[in-house]
Amino acid sequence: MLRARRVRRQVAAAVFVIGCFMLLAWLRGWGITYPDAPGPAPPPERVAGQDAATPEPSADVLRRGLKMADSSLKTLESMPDYSFTMVKQERVKGQLQEQETIEMKIRHSPFSVYARHVAPDRLKGQEAIYVADKNDNCMVAHLAVGIRTVTLPTDGWWAMQGNRHPITSAGMKNLLLKLKELAATQKEYLATCDLRFVEGEQVDGRACECLEIRSSRPGKTSRLALARIYLDRKWNVPVKYEAWEFPKGSDVGKPVLVEYYEYLKVRLRAGLTDADFDPANPNFQFPAWGRGT
Repeated sequence: MLRARRVRRQVAAAVFVIGCFMLLAWLRGWGITYPDAPGPAPPPERVAGQDAATPEPSADVLRRGLKMADSSLKTLESMPDYSFTMVKQERVKGQLQEQETIEMKIRHSPFSVYARHVAPDRLKGQEAIYVADKNDNCMVAHLAVGIRTVTLPTDGWWAMQGNRHPITSAGMKNLLLKLKELAATQKEYLATCDLRFVEGEQVDGRACECLEIRSSRPGKTSRLALARIYLDRKWNVPVKYEAWEFPKGSDVGKPVLVEYYEYLKVRLRAGLTDADFDPANPNFQFPAWGRGT
């Protein structure tokens, strides 16, 4: 009996010790990844001496990157349309939204967007269409299957719920224009950043050029900590973009994800027609205007 009691006490002591170690591991963050970034991986720390070759000066990298952006814009302007599946994750009003998967079609003239949610389940089946200079420049949408079709201002409260940017900013061309605007308006800040091209990157199994912009601390006009833009080497179009910022109120806090876009299953020159941007298209699921299904 006494021996059995000693064994039970030893087992209890062992369990207590193991529990303490597990608690300490949790408190110290052992093995814990960023809880607010389930999609893209956290930005890796740059290791001193990581690049064997002499790095290209950041100013030269920026000039080369802008030339690539101009070349990519010309490529996009030469094609009428394209389609893709976008994986998207954004931080809105300080909160990281869940990752979304959206099937999209883009036409350049007139600028037109069709979007249909594939995931997550709570958004699955939602559709939206925007065509410049139609529907009073509003988007046509149904926000849940079976809910009536409505027109919404593209930058209105309802349309912007859970989104950093309006539907009018969708597509590869607008992404490049946004990055060129960043370069034009944040010259002083970019001059303090470390810019380089990352080798060996791929998106959807295709080789890419990857321009990385990295900062060790926020500037006066920007809190950008890390940004990467990926251009498909063969297609010469952007296929991925991710950006991280320093948290507000901290100059040394761990960067947080603010934007992530990845374009998969890209079809350039997809041969889109007016029907691809018409809510009456029988292949879509828009309920009749002004009523449910």
